Amino acid sequence: MGAAIVIWLIGLVIFYSVLHYVIRSAVDSSRLSRNVQELRDFLLKRQPERSGFPPFHPGRPAEPEEACPGCGRAVREEDNYCPGCGLKLRED
Repeated sequence: MGAAIVIWLIGLVIFYSVLHYVIRSAVDSSRLSRNVQELRDFLLKRQPERSGFPPFHPGRPAEPEEACPGCGRAVREEDNYCPGCGLKLRED
């Protein structure tokens, strides 16, 4: 009786390992996974260069700014959406 339980447990481990491998390989090769990876690579390449000087905007006083993670355009702290690409930056 004990040997049968051990054999069933080994069979279940093998079955779930194969099932995990098949599902994982399907997810890794899916179009959604490729799109997410392309988007991640795109965003990492487009990190804005920081020179240490704030951007110059005539007629507007200098204030601390940060860069939009989507397009790299300078955004103000009070902006909820990026004026360049429309990405939602903060909760309203």
